[in-house]
Amino acid sequence: MTPEEKFKEIVKATKEYFDASNAETAVFGLSCGIDSALVGYILAKALPKKKVTAILMPDASIASCTLEDESSIAAAMGINYSVQPIDKILSPISSLPWKQPSLAQANSKARVRMLLLYNFANSNNSLVIGTGNKSELMLGYFTKHGDGACDFLPIGDLFKTDVFEVARVAGVPEEVISKPPSAGLFEGQTDEQELGYSYAVLDPVLRAIEQRKSEAELKTMFDINLVEKVIALVGKNMHKSSPTPIAELVE
Repeated sequence: MTPEEKFKEIVKATKEYFDASNAETAVFGLSCGIDSALVGYILAKALPKKKVTAILMPDASIASCTLEDESSIAAAMGINYSVQPIDKILSPISSLPWKQPSLAQANSKARVRMLLLYNFANSNNSLVIGTGNKSELMLGYFTKHGDGACDFLPIGDLFKTDVFEVARVAGVPEEVISKPPSAGLFEGQTDEQELGYSYAVLDPVLRAIEQRKSEAELKTMFDINLVEKVIALVGKNMHKSSPTPIAELVE
């Protein structure tokens, strides 16, 4: 399937899901990243633009993305947008009476953003549209109950390398596409720095895993250290995508 065909199919699926729901509008979190930008362009194509709202949730501690950048992206889509800084909400969380490692602090940002999205959704009969892609979902590279929470995932069946291709077809600005992928949770953070490999290297392994290749087969196809790293990440983070375990009672 070509990038053009993928874009059309995603737009169609998004429209069909929205039409079948009881929601009146759609809302998503917009950053300077390619994933959220692509989701915005999909929504603007699939739905009446007046029914789409982007929430811009800047963090004063992160300088890699400016509010002007985010607002210009939203304006280019022709959709509604609202600016809601997260700093005042994060402040009391950072003052809680226990030690918070950097991971806990970073995840709080993602969860506060999702809190705002669902507050908007509950207030406006909206669907919360997620921005995760298949690479992130398989690797568990997202915050549980943070950016991993949503009602619909338009690009959840696109690997990250596919996202780049489809984004160009969708009309996402090249400066957004060429920007190093980042969750924007702390200054200088990039996805590929944290993961240890580029998506161009990771995605072929993930595709092979999706095709149910065994670990032994994978190790004949790719670098052994790479395979072990990917398998470890997939296994370690599987709980993020799995249903919450229940303590079953034996009758």
